Amino acid sequence: MKRRRFTLSTKKTVPLLVITFSFVFVGMMLMLSRTLLGAPPGDIQHTASGSSVPMQGNGEAVVEDWTYNPAEHHMIATLHIDRSQADRNAEMTFTAQDRANPQEDLPVTMLYEDRDYVVIHIDNVDPSFEVIGMDILEETSDEGVLDPDESFDDDNIPAELARIYADHREVDVDESMMIEDTNTYEQHVLQLETDRLEEDQREHQQIVENMDERIEELEQELVDIEADILYSTEDEEVELESEYSQIESEIDGLETDMENEKEAYQVAQEEQDMIEEQMEMASDG
Repeated sequence: MKRRRFTLSTKKTVPLLVITFSFVFVGMMLMLSRTLLGAPPGDIQHTASGSSVPMQGNGEAVVEDWTYNPAEHHMIATLHIDRSQADRNAEMTFTAQDRANPQEDLPVTMLYEDRDYVVIHIDNVDPSFEVIGMDILEETSDEGVLDPDESFDDDNIPAELARIYADHREVDVDESMMIEDTNTYEQHVLQLETDRLEEDQREHQQIVENMDERIEELEQELVDIEADILYSTEDEEVELESEYSQIESEIDGLETDMENEKEAYQVAQEEQDMIEEQMEMASDG
């Protein structure tokens, strides 16, 4: 039988190539627009409360809470900025923009700053906003905070440390939220610190319990090895004694680590006691 040769006519090939290149081009443009403009309008772009965002250089920013008041068109966000001691000497500033108008900064005010916490107020938020982005910046100028009307040169452009987002579908909404006095934010931050220290203590306690259980398991293994040695050959005894020594070393290491965890637990407990005293003093004041 004569084999039939399969051929694709030019009339069919050209349209197929055009369609293929069209899909490739559209896909590339979508990827490019996503890179330049952020997530598409349909995607949720939100930094959830309790989540941490790594900062350029060192440290992280944790969004403790972020609330929007649609009646007053403003937002208030509480952030925990965890940085090294050296980085803390550098001044931080904050800017915010609506994704629909990224070239225009919204009015931003720092309502509170202490204990590595900041409370940020964002005003003039459009009720129809989709996503608000907040930049955490580090001032690199030795001249202090620049006037908003002053142009930046290459030596004093603030360095962006991190960016966080509030999506209108995810952000907390409270129509009664208003700007409070410093004492109120002090109490709020102290409560956040208390909650954090309580969580630290629970984690240290759990680690200690896990280590203690592991030590009990290893000690039982030592008992079993001692029994096996009684009925072992010389070669087996050498191997069992080596295993015995390794387990003893592991127990010693666990006991050392467990003491460190207990000390860390005690430090967190003492710090919590101090903060609770400060909360009482702040409430009395």
